[in-house]
Amino acid sequence: MIALKNKDDDEPTYTDNIRSQKSAQKRRKKPIRLSSTNPRRLLSKRNFGENNESPRPVKMCGSCTSKDETQLSSDRDKWPIGKIENGCFHQICSLLDLAVRSKEPLMSALDGFDQTTAAGIKTKYEAKGGLGTAEEVLGKWGSRNQENNVGALKKILKDTMQRDDVVIEIEKWENLRVCHGCGIKLNKPH
Repeated sequence: MIALKNKDDDEPTYTDNIRSQKSAQKRRKKPIRLSSTNPRRLLSKRNFGENNESPRPVKMCGSCTSKDETQLSSDRDKWPIGKIENGCFHQICSLLDLAVRSKEPLMSALDGFDQTTAAGIKTKYEAKGGLGTAEEVLGKWGSRNQENNVGALKKILKDTMQRDDVVIEIEKWENLRVCHGCGIKLNKPH
């Protein structure tokens, strides 16, 4: 505080220190950093970067955000088959439709189809050279059970069918920037 005395007054007038006012104006708030696992939890300086956490929250598309959609796990092996981005899913299915590359046929490897269902699907797509079989089979298999997810499919592709080419396509999808609500591909940040 500085005491200033006016010429006309006998008592001094007290004012704030000018330097402290200027330094207060210069101080700015630091940006808030969010956790990738819980966007509402703030990261402090000491735990920022621990456990390979990203400083930004996992992205969701505007539609999922407005619907308050539940965010899927950051581990895409736990995602349902139906949440694989469409372009990647079609590429995976195209590769799986080439049955001659597989050590074991897709329906046998997935082990969830009785003989009647398998024969029906096979005849349905036989005229097209088998194209479309994988899409129907993966759709039915993935929707039956929560354990029939991306991780389970990768394990079957590696161990039973020996289809490393398809596993590589799944790994490409895992590196894509997609919505963690519906699975659509997100645009690159500006």
